Amino acid sequence: MRKIFLLTAIFILMFESFAFAAEIPNAPTKNIYVADYAAMIDDATKNQILEIGGELDKKYKAQIVVVTIETLDGNSIEEYANDLFRNWGIGDKNLNNGVLLLIAKEDRKFRIEVGYGLEGAITDGYAGEILDGMTNYFREGDYSAGILQAYGELTRKTYEEYGGEVPANVPEPKPPEEESVLDIILGMIFCIVIFVVFYYFFKYVVIFPIAVIVFIFAAILHLATHGKYGTLSFGNLYFTMTEFISLNLFSGGNFGGGRSGGGGASGGW
Repeated sequence: MRKIFLLTAIFILMFESFAFAAEIPNAPTKNIYVADYAAMIDDATKNQILEIGGELDKKYKAQIVVVTIETLDGNSIEEYANDLFRNWGIGDKNLNNGVLLLIAKEDRKFRIEVGYGLEGAITDGYAGEILDGMTNYFREGDYSAGILQAYGELTRKTYEEYGGEVPANVPEPKPPEEESVLDIILGMIFCIVIFVVFYYFFKYVVIFPIAVIVFIFAAILHLATHGKYGTLSFGNLYFTMTEFISLNLFSGGNFGGGRSGGGGASGGW
């Protein structure tokens, strides 16, 4: 009886995981750099992305792919993106230099999934910044402009990684927004409040001085670089500090079979 119950439970779990798994569409065999299933990209933008993506693929076997879908059907965008990336084999099989920009229209979520070979260049923090830059475009319904801007930034970073000259048809990066004096003051007050709460609620007296120093450094870095590096959010401290350390300061026609290790960033609008 116990064995029958166990087998039944396993069968139910397997059935549920199968039933609720989001369906991955078949990999396209042409125009592979844009798969606009949710009809979010205008023709001019699509053609520009195809041109940019094809040239990058030809030069370095790197593949940056935009995929839009209607909905995730309740699934995690991280799991869906990773499954699609591996199922399609984005990027070269040996170089693992693929990048996926996935957008779920009805869920109002997007994600950048990065292959192993480009994780040092397109860090989680950098991917998050690109998604942040897409947010205003998407909230205004200007999907094509936001996607093209993101695609351009991912392309530029890839050319930079390989030491190549960026083609003229790649969009220029958006200029950073200037920090006002009020922003700086509010940022420092925010840091102080966070540390007071941290100290009194968690009583981590030993690591508190170290955390203060590290967090102040991250906040100053954030303000000095106009938000490009560092952080004003304690929750993102580890995330952004590891990004800063990885800044190299110490140092086609078909998909190529690349894989992703789960690196990247997710967001919404």
